[in-house]
Amino acid sequence: MSSEALNHIRFTPDEFADSLTLREVQDGQRQYDEVFWQHQGPPNLIKIRHILLHLMETTGRVATWVEAAEHGGSEPATDILANKVTPDLLFHAAQLANVLNVDLGAVYVTRIDNNATKRESALQNPN
Repeated sequence: MSSEALNHIRFTPDEFADSLTLREVQDGQRQYDEVFWQHQGPPNLIKIRHILLHLMETTGRVATWVEAAEHGGSEPATDILANKVTPDLLFHAAQLANVLNVDLGAVYVTRIDNNATKRESALQNPN
């Protein structure tokens, strides 16, 4: 990929922060992975396994924060959660959606709708 194409996938947060769609996130992730993906082998297994490793690293950061909050007596700063964990979760969600060839926005909307329906039913039928 040319350096001009690489510049296309690099942008400043202020450039898109207020208007970036999930489709743009997913397309940007696809372009990023075309350039920087390092692992070879059966595409789905290799990619999903590597995404899982990074998700485990990310959830470990959350666990470290929670452990410090529970044992430290006060809530630690949330900088790492806001600036590392949150964007990493979106990064890996976009990667997984691309591997599985699904529209991240569409599956998110379906998931949130199904979850809301289930929760509404539980509230209406508490027993």
